[in-house]
Amino acid sequence: MLKFYGTINDSPKIEISKAICYFRLGSIAEKKQDWVKATQEYRKAYHAFLVAKNESGAKGAAYQLGIVAEMLKKWADAIDWYQTSLKMCHNERDEKGEARTLQQLGVVAEKQENWGQAKIWYLKSLKIFEKLSNETGIAKSLHQLGRVAEKQEKWEDADDYNRGAIE
Repeated sequence: MLKFYGTINDSPKIEISKAICYFRLGSIAEKKQDWVKATQEYRKAYHAFLVAKNESGAKGAAYQLGIVAEMLKKWADAIDWYQTSLKMCHNERDEKGEARTLQQLGVVAEKQENWGQAKIWYLKSLKIFEKLSNETGIAKSLHQLGRVAEKQEKWEDADDYNRGAIE
């Protein structure tokens, strides 16, 4: 297998090739909603990216493992994987990736009805998106903050956040 990517002396190239294939298999399993298979393949991708010293790939696999753990309602696993991805984003100075991951941490907190923590994650995400002048990210963060305020029956805050999201 994967012989067409190089010789045995090209092991980093082969590991990256394996990682990419595992990642695609995870993506396919995710689309089929086969969460167990998706987890297995994304884990293989994550480890292969680490062996190849490709933190960017590992960061993406960790993020997807968070998504899949969320689908399985394995909140602690989702948080761990998102935290792993967040650290890698920080190491790579990937601010957009950080903001995206912070939003997902907010989603997990929201699904657990931990409104205070969800708000903290969404505000951190909003701050980064504002710094980047990313209008889509700003709007999404404001919408998420509005949803949290609504769940807490903080109607004026919900109104303000949602109006901010559409302006």
